[in-house]
Parts: sequence; structure tokens; C-alpha cells
Amino acid sequence: MQPFAPNTLVVSLLNIICLVGFMIGLSSCIKRPDKGKEAQEFSQFSGNGIDTVRRIVIMPIYRDSRVSEKALVFQDKLIRSLAELNRFEVLTATIAERDELYADDPLRANRLSETSLRKTREMFGADAVVIGRINHWNSYDPVAIGATLSMVDCRDGKAVWSASGMWDAASRSIQDDLKAWHYDRRGYTNEVVGGWRIALSSPSYFSRYVSDRLAASVLSQKDDHH
Repeated sequence: MQPFAPNTLVVSLLNIICLVGFMIGLSSCIKRPDKGKEAQEFSQFSGNGIDTVRRIVIMPIYRDSRVSEKALVFQDKLIRSLAELNRFEVLTATIAERDELYADDPLRANRLSETSLRKTREMFGADAVVIGRINHWNSYDPVAIGATLSMVDCRDGKAVWSASGMWDAASRSIQDDLKAWHYDRRGYTNEVVGGWRIALSSPSYFSRYVSDRLAASVLSQKDDHH
């Protein structure tokens, strides 16, 4: 286990506030775009420190007070998407374990203690922890998901990956990307009834689309805007 540098965590928290905290406020304020307008861009950051991360633990995702428990289907899809990258050993924590380690939602509080990270590493043997929040959820046709995620290195407190966005199935650009994702996964010869359009009214299938796009951004090694 690597020791913590005394002043590293303060700096990393400023990074999280700048990179993630801003995006939380942005995503939570986003409303469904008017007809003919596009959805909010998906923003992400990946740092070089992610190269040394081998084992991650995913904390149960937090929800905005306006988001129902039905949105937790997104959490299951996210776990699968990250695991299927074949990049990390993926562990999951229970709600009880999360609440023991992180009494407050770190993304909402803009606060992450050295003690919490150290205990996370001791409990799971993880190099990094993934903390997320669902900021917006609409389960009716067309569905919409707003989410913010951050991966923080348990060894030095630095944010090695952050992503935030609003995916609204009413958006033309989202529909185009959703269609490409669907056929990339299923191919054109193994079609299902309704095709890619089933995602427009299926929170579960749309959640898998969003989680796949988020997971894919982990592999990017630079600031990016999609």
C-alpha cells in the first residue's frame, strides 16, 4: 500500500470540484431540450494516473432527491459496462459499506477525506473508487438520464477520471449515436422487434447505452468533449 502525500488530497479535491462539481450543477440544471434542439454535450476527463489503476470498487450510486429508485437500473448497467472493458478488476460495495466509508455524498459535498480513501483501500484492496450520482431521470418515452461519475485514486487522492452528461432520447444526435451503438452491439442480422427504437421507451436498454458510452470514455487519455 502506498502512503498518502500530506498535501495531495487538498489539491485533488480542488480538481474534483473544478472537473466534477461544475458538471454536477450543469447536469442537474439541464431540462429536456425543446423540439429541434440538441441535448447537453457529454464531457469527460482522463488523467495519466489511470494507467496504474488495476482494481476498482464501485460504490452504490447516489441519486438526486427528485430521482426515483427505479433509476438504480443504471447502476447495474454501469457495473457491467466497466467490467466488460476488461481493463480493471471490478468490485462492488453494498450500501452499508458505502455509508460507512462515505457518510455524505462526496460529489454533492465536494469533500472526500483521506481517511475514507484509506479505509476503502484497506477494505477492498482497491487502487481506485468510483463514485457516481444520477442527477436526472425520466423513464417515460423518450427516456433521459443525467449522470456524473468520478474515479478517485485511493493511494493519493487524485481524480483519474471524471465524466458527466445529459442523454436525452428526444435529441436527434443522441438518437443517431444510439442507433450506431445498437447495431454495433447486435449487428444487422440479429435484429429485435422495434430495432434500436426500443431504447427510446426502455429505461433499462437506454441505461446500457449510456453506461457503455461512459465506460468507453475511461479509455481516453485526454480531455474530450463529445
